[in-house]
Amino acid sequence: MANSSKDIQLIELKDMISQLNTTIKALTETLNKQQAENDNLKAELAWFRQKYFGASSERRVDDVAGQLNLFDNLPEDEKPWN
Repeated sequence: MANSSKDIQLIELKDMISQLNTTIKALTETLNKQQAENDNLKAELAWFRQKYFGASSERRVDDVAGQLNLFDNLPEDEKPWN
């Protein structure tokens, strides 16, 4: 009888190990999916931040070396920003 109770206990432990392995596999898949979604959301957030807060070519006033300015030779009272 002692032999059969140990066999039953061994079978139960093997079943538990199998269930735990299945659970671990499912949780690992879920973790990988969520990590991929997290990475995509981070990339999307970076893109939106760049679009919203980033420099726009229309707002830039960069002086490029060697580039002529159309209004450099005008008298002060004729410059368009006065």
